[in-house]
Amino acid sequence: MVKELNQKGSPVLHVDAGDAFYARYKVAEKELKALKDIAKLFVRSFNRMKLQAYTVGDRDLVVGIPTLKTLQKEATFPFLSANILDANDQPVFKPSTIVEIAGFKLGIIGATTALLVNRQEVESTQKVRLEKPVLAIRREVDKLKAQKIDLFVLLSHLNQTETEEVGRLVPEIQVILGGQDMRMEHTLKRVGSALSGNGYMKGKYLSVMDLMVRNNSLKFVDRNARTALESRKVSLQAQLRSRERSLEQAKKQPNAEKRVEIMERMIVQAKTEIQELEMELEETQAPDQNASYIKRQMKALNKQIEDDAQCAKWVAAYREVHPDPKKRR
Repeated sequence: MVKELNQKGSPVLHVDAGDAFYARYKVAEKELKALKDIAKLFVRSFNRMKLQAYTVGDRDLVVGIPTLKTLQKEATFPFLSANILDANDQPVFKPSTIVEIAGFKLGIIGATTALLVNRQEVESTQKVRLEKPVLAIRREVDKLKAQKIDLFVLLSHLNQTETEEVGRLVPEIQVILGGQDMRMEHTLKRVGSALSGNGYMKGKYLSVMDLMVRNNSLKFVDRNARTALESRKVSLQAQLRSRERSLEQAKKQPNAEKRVEIMERMIVQAKTEIQELEMELEETQAPDQNASYIKRQMKALNKQIEDDAQCAKWVAAYREVHPDPKKRR
């Protein structure tokens, strides 16, 4: 899929917001060898896809800082995190990278959530400190300003609360590409002055954003925003009608008090969501057709997409050493 995007001819920025290497917060000693091998496989695959930046996720820290440093040496792209600091309060990884694309200079800043489930254990065993992300991002933006950056991009492995704080306190950030939030969002959200979108989880989708620059302006509007809100409203209204019919049927049934109570709560919830959407629609103006704009879509990585031949060989070689426990041999 990445190859197809590159073949379209437009300049492509390909980045990843973290947690590719491991799915949990703890790893058993017997799993460590397989974990390190799969991380190497990911790095080789990312190299092949010409990845341009990778933000270290909280679960990536499970493999250990020394292993991540080794992987960084094998990678053709930088590992980023502005707020993972060593004992001397210096960044363990690069805080940011500058990418020149289509004649513009992009400052890409990486940040890792400080709200880890096992933060105390990570900080004590790996001798690091997770700084509040907004402080590290603010500092890095100020440093990059001297480089005459045209567009600041946050490659974010932050949760919703941290992201909203960055949107409020670092207005220079215009685009937030997230990888920590587990909600499925097909549309972008306005967070402060930034447009924010997540890549969803488990690698099931590729988040693709098209940026169209008009009149050399890097102030973007989301052309899909109003259409997406209207579509969501129609869907919720259909749900509401269905729930109201179910409620009427439940009221006619004996001993259905519990079901009636649940349906009434669901109806209140749907009405509340519709009201919130209507308020959002009132605030969302039709975008200026002459303005620079962003369009975003989530492309499903389904089983019909043919595997890259070289990557498939690497996976097969890995499985020879580490058989899939879910499959019988």
